[in-house]
Amino acid sequence: MRRRPPQHRRSRSRLRSELERCRRQFHRPDRIERDPIAEVRRWADPADREVAGLLAAALAYGSLAQIRRSVHNAMERLGIPPAAALAAASSRRELRRRFAGFRHRWTTGDDVADLLWAVRVCRRRWGSLEAAMCDHGRPGGGLRDCLTRLVDRLTRAGGTRLRLLPDPRLGSACKRLLLFLRWMVRRDAVDPGGWSRLSPRELLLPLDVHTFRAARRLGLTRRQGPSWRAAEEITKRFAELCPDDPVRYDFALAHAGAVRRRARYSERRSAAPR
Repeated sequence: MRRRPPQHRRSRSRLRSELERCRRQFHRPDRIERDPIAEVRRWADPADREVAGLLAAALAYGSLAQIRRSVHNAMERLGIPPAAALAAASSRRELRRRFAGFRHRWTTGDDVADLLWAVRVCRRRWGSLEAAMCDHGRPGGGLRDCLTRLVDRLTRAGGTRLRLLPDPRLGSACKRLLLFLRWMVRRDAVDPGGWSRLSPRELLLPLDVHTFRAARRLGLTRRQGPSWRAAEEITKRFAELCPDDPVRYDFALAHAGAVRRRARYSERRSAAPR
């Protein structure tokens, strides 16, 4: 008689199977153009990637189509290549003129200009955002400490509160900052990479509405809403499957959730009275 495997192993096997099936379907280069990561992958130079990446991640809320339009608009206003265009900006006032009339939901052109000016000052001081985040060539403390250091230094560089950056100390999911790190640290057919001081194994899952719902459905967390603790909890479960790259499923889960949401919306529209 065959001995049945322990329950936790059978559950882990099912989880891996479902996640890998989702990854095969959605973690593909042909989906990049539907994602803000397309504006990051355009650039081979890590300097351009980190400027474009932080700008794109800062605007990564709302529907994918809306995000993609706003990020493209913002990149056009900044100029190309992004790192050189930002370095050539003479003042915060000049950046505010470039972004006059820009709007992405509740984000204004001044919000974007303030963030970019802080990036410019920080890059002049530290050489790169990676160096500003990681002291002495290596990240000091845990990932939250690294992000807190980056946010604090950007805030001081900008001389004002940056509405587009969350404070990692407050316990929010920090989805957009973690998304930025995923883009800059991982390197495969979707994520372009560019940084070397952090390892993919140190990353946390960027929790948006789609990935959080998927995690709840898969039984990876019982928390009621996305938070830093929820991201840690879910990433820990993913690390049991892939310890060297626990966020490898993020792009696939986010895009799978977006497809399901569009399908449900279409069904509701088709059933609505005319």
